[in-house]
Amino acid sequence: MQATPTMDQIELTLYDLFAANKTRLFTARDSEWTDFFFDVFSDPALLGPDAAHSYCRARGDSHAFGGVARREGRAGEFLWDLCWFPDWPFTPGCYREQPLTRRLPLVLESEWGKATSMEENDSEVLYDFAKILHARAERKVMIFGFHEVAWHDFTALSNRMVEAIRATSDTESEYLFVGVQYHWEADADPLRTRVYLTA
Repeated sequence: MQATPTMDQIELTLYDLFAANKTRLFTARDSEWTDFFFDVFSDPALLGPDAAHSYCRARGDSHAFGGVARREGRAGEFLWDLCWFPDWPFTPGCYREQPLTRRLPLVLESEWGKATSMEENDSEVLYDFAKILHARAERKVMIFGFHEVAWHDFTALSNRMVEAIRATSDTESEYLFVGVQYHWEADADPLRTRVYLTA
């Protein structure tokens, strides 16, 4: 049986996929970046054994708890921008199913914040981070935009997230922070990642 990839393996896969799409993403809008990351985290190759089950995502081939996509294991956004539900109860044609699950392998939030304001950007990113902070999920992914300026850069923002994690009772989740720098040059590497394990 295929093992579930570790967060470190997911991190490396993400860098490889970004490198393969870097030219296209250089001129991409926020929505295109979001689609790129959602596609990455909806890919069965990345999900491992959980790929046999279902995911919900805010963008893409979603039909809000109903329709063809629903029967194929996809549904509309549910609480988070993207999440995996390995034990979602499927009944084709039933639109009144309750979204009950005993396990959440992964939840993800994506917040691009504001490229024109460092303070507002930080506030909006940390607000969305709180959504995954309080989720009872095995893995949590936060994707966000950041400014390459002291006190507002990737390190500063991810450190604030780690401080928030330590202030809660979360001792069983794995976190992956994924930052994309605003205003990057074509020959630069705007992607920053950090894995944080609470256990």
